[in-house]
Amino acid sequence: MYPNYNYNYSYQPFYESPEMKQKRLLRRDSNAISLAVLGFVGLSFVAAIVFSLLSMAVSPAADILASGKLDPAVELLLYLLNSVLTAAPPFLIMAKIMKIPTAFYMPLSKPKGGASLSLVVFGFGACMFAQLVSMLITVGMSGIGLKEPEFPLPEAAGIPEKIIMLIGISVFPGIVEEVICRGVILQWLRRYGDGFAILVSSIIFGLIHMNLAQIPFAMMVGIALGYIAVRTESLIIPMIVHAANNAFSLLVEWFLPKIVPERDLELYFFCMIIIFILAGLLAMFYIDMKKRGFWKLEPHRSVLSPSACFKTFWGSVGAVIMTIVVVCFTLLTYLEPYMQEWLDMLTRDML
Repeated sequence: MYPNYNYNYSYQPFYESPEMKQKRLLRRDSNAISLAVLGFVGLSFVAAIVFSLLSMAVSPAADILASGKLDPAVELLLYLLNSVLTAAPPFLIMAKIMKIPTAFYMPLSKPKGGASLSLVVFGFGACMFAQLVSMLITVGMSGIGLKEPEFPLPEAAGIPEKIIMLIGISVFPGIVEEVICRGVILQWLRRYGDGFAILVSSIIFGLIHMNLAQIPFAMMVGIALGYIAVRTESLIIPMIVHAANNAFSLLVEWFLPKIVPERDLELYFFCMIIIFILAGLLAMFYIDMKKRGFWKLEPHRSVLSPSACFKTFWGSVGAVIMTIVVVCFTLLTYLEPYMQEWLDMLTRDML
C-alpha cells in the first residue's frame, strides 16, 4: 500500500518584500558603481603607459634621458588629458547604462538656501582641516619609515604655463571629480538616504586617490562637499571649493618660498591653515544662526536602516573586488621605491 500523498498544490507567487527589493536594488547600484571605479583604475594604468609612449614620440628619448624630465608643455598636456580621459568616461557610461538623467546627476542650477559665500568659506575651511590631518598622518608615516610616494609637478616657468597648470590641476579635476562623486554617485544613492549617500560617496572619493595620506583627507573633504551639495541641491559650490583647494596648494608652492625665508616656510603654512580653519568655523556658525536647521539632513527615507544599507552596499561582490583592487594599487605605490632598490641591488650583484 502506497502512502497517500496530497497532490492538490496551489501556485504561490514569489513575494518580494520591500526590504528584499531595496537590498536587490542597492546591490545592483553597488556593483555598477564599483565597476565604474575599476574602469577608472584600469584606464589610469593604461593612460600612464599610453602617455609615456606619446611623450617619447613628442620629446625625443635622448632629450628625456639627458634632462631627466619631459618637456613641460608635454607634461601640462598630459595633466589636462588625464583628468578628462581616465576619470569621466567610466562613470558617464555607467550613468548612461543605468539610465540616470543628466540633469539628475549634474545639478548646476543656482544653489538653494542662500549663504553661498559663507558655504564657500566653510568648505575651504573644511579642506584646510583635512589638510592638517593629512600632514599629521604623513609625519606619522615618515616616523615609521614609510616613504610618501612623490608625484612631481611639471615645471611652469612662465605665466601661460602657470595658467594652463591651474586649469589642468585645479579647474578640470574640480569639475570632473565633483560630477563623479557629488553628482553621479551621491545623487544616485540619495534614494537610500542622504547621510548614507554622503558617507559612501566620500569613502569612494577617498579610495580613488590611492594614497594613504590623501584617503582620509579626501574622505573628510568629500563629507563637507557632499553636505553642501545635498543642502544646496547644486554642484556649483562644491566645484568652486574643490578648485580653490587645488589652486591653493599650487599657489603656495609657487609663491610662498619667494616671500618667506626657507626656515619659516612650514610655520607660515601652518598659520595659514589655522586661519582658514577658524574662518570655516565662523562661517559654519554664521550659517547656523542665519538659517536654523540648515545643517539638518532629511530623514532617512529607505526601508532599510542606515547600517543595513551600508552593509548591503559594501557586501556586494563588486564592492569587495573594487576595494581589494584599489587597496592593492595604493600599497604598490608605496612599495615601488623599495622594489626598485631591491632590483638595483640584485642587478649590481649579478654584474
